[in-house]
Amino acid sequence: MPSDNLLHTLGLMVVAATALILLFGRLRIPEIVLCIAAGLLLGPLLGVVSLDESHGGDADVDMAIDAISHLGIVLLLFLVGLELSLDRIRDLGKVTIVAGVIQVAVVSGLGLLLTATLGFGWTEAAIVGFATAFSSTVVVIRLLAERGQLSSLHGRIAVGILLIQDLAVILGLTILHGLGGGGSLTEGLKSMPWALVGLGILLAAAILAARHLLDRPFSWAARNPQTLVVWGLAWCLLFVLLAEVLGLSSEIGAFLAGIALAQLPCAADLERRLHPLMNFFVAVFFVALGAKMDLAAATSVWPAALVLSAFVLIAKPAIVAWLVARCGYGEATSVRSGLVLGQVSEFSFILVALAASAGLLSSEAIGLVGLVGLATIVISAIAVVHERRVVARLRDGGWLRWLRAIPEPPAIETPEARGHVVVVGMTGMGRRVVEALVGSGERVLAIDTDPAKLRGLPCRTLHGTIDDRHVLETANLEGARLAITTLRIEDANRLFAHRCRSFGVPCIVHAAGRTEAADLDRQGVDHVVDSRMQGNLRLVATLAERGVVTP
Repeated sequence: MPSDNLLHTLGLMVVAATALILLFGRLRIPEIVLCIAAGLLLGPLLGVVSLDESHGGDADVDMAIDAISHLGIVLLLFLVGLELSLDRIRDLGKVTIVAGVIQVAVVSGLGLLLTATLGFGWTEAAIVGFATAFSSTVVVIRLLAERGQLSSLHGRIAVGILLIQDLAVILGLTILHGLGGGGSLTEGLKSMPWALVGLGILLAAAILAARHLLDRPFSWAARNPQTLVVWGLAWCLLFVLLAEVLGLSSEIGAFLAGIALAQLPCAADLERRLHPLMNFFVAVFFVALGAKMDLAAATSVWPAALVLSAFVLIAKPAIVAWLVARCGYGEATSVRSGLVLGQVSEFSFILVALAASAGLLSSEAIGLVGLVGLATIVISAIAVVHERRVVARLRDGGWLRWLRAIPEPPAIETPEARGHVVVVGMTGMGRRVVEALVGSGERVLAIDTDPAKLRGLPCRTLHGTIDDRHVLETANLEGARLAITTLRIEDANRLFAHRCRSFGVPCIVHAAGRTEAADLDRQGVDHVVDSRMQGNLRLVATLAERGVVTP
């Protein structure tokens, strides 16, 4: 049965990827590389899995795996959008546009000339050169997320440049889509204005919804984590459908859907809850990518692939780094921004597939892009993992002088990074505690599951539940000097107290009664406040005893 074959294939893919991650993860080899290696092992090397119908594969299974992989990319771009609030990217507008546009134009032109020099025709050279200009959103976001650098300066610059690249590739895919089925180049170019109109409509819909429609319903949904996830996925799929109706790719629809939700307080919590689901689907994408590689067809063009891979790995990051430096950023930020973009995009594979269906590419050109894609994804992923060592060696060898970048400012620790007070539960007591702490000059982070309760507080806020370790990591509970929970949820308080003890952070817990208070005392909680014993006054007195507030 097709369903049995699908489960069998998926099982092999997941087991192989998991096994390699367990065996080689301690060597700091990126998970992306190990997933591709698992696909190569199952497909071209051992022949255990075949996803190509022409080579004996099951067409139904192949279609199902493609659908799962595509869903992973859609979810990934949705989460990318969730990370990009307008406040976060507003200050990066110049570098995003300048570096993104110039990089696409320069790399496309140089890639065309290089590919033509390697013996390919001008049409093939133009398509291959255009394909080399784009970096993999899947790879870059996954690498940055694994290293906790999505919110870093070079991470935001890289993601901004990826946005420009995605817009450019959409135009290219639109032209090639018009060429599919025998269309002419003129017909493909004529379809481009309609794509721009559709993109404008979808972008306007996202902005208007974020400003006038989404706040109240998603604030209500955020009170229940399951409801929030369902509503978030529904919103994402709605924009995917709208994008397809307007003749755009589903990926751009998912991305704009994420940007619309990124302006809401619940965006970070939704991103954390969807991240594990996205990880599974994206892992399937990379394993399938490795399994579909036709190594035999690529052997005839390996010298050209070697040259073109060097161009993508060295020249493209250098161009990006130089452009970022020209926009006023330091050498380390510039190099890291370029380094993370040193690979070929998954959109490049789609671009090549559409060009091949239109009869514009030979099998050698297709194999060339496939081999370059695999090599650059693997090598760039390893380079990003060791980015500090790479930057240090380039600096020590004098290779960064040509950037003429401004001196890199010394890394400083933000005031909120350590020594802050975490307050959980914005009940009436919680809000009064926050106000008292802020009034005494403390740096406070308030956490609650209801975004409405976080509004108007005079401190940093975080939407989420304390049973989610990602919320505690974002709150940097380990670096706090005091943690307070005013919740009346016994299980949540016990778990929070346990996490505080494991980090060595003093904890004050608001117990709902004498029984819970006694249990918390036995657990070793520093201070327990019984709500039946004038909770507010006792808590304030406890804070005064610890010297946190002035009585």
